[in-house]
Amino acid sequence: MHRCDKSVGNYRVSLVVLHEKDPYHAQIPGHRDVMADVDGKRVCLEEAPYAGTDKPFEGELCAHELAWLTDSVPGRDYPMRYDWTVEKLP
Repeated sequence: MHRCDKSVGNYRVSLVVLHEKDPYHAQIPGHRDVMADVDGKRVCLEEAPYAGTDKPFEGELCAHELAWLTDSVPGRDYPMRYDWTVEKLP
């Protein structure tokens, strides 16, 4: 993982957005995309994790991302209409 060296393992993060019928995706805060300049072009080495209403995120999270998902306050840290579900993968 290029985003951070404080990995906490693999998780499934699902997102439900109240009153949203169309597919909706949101970035899991903690770290941004890791970008690099290669031969004069911007290349994404690793995307920040995104969860969607149609496709959950399944992959490695860092301590910062997991803390944000489990300790943040709806309405202050993210919109009240978001509902995150976090499950540890085996």
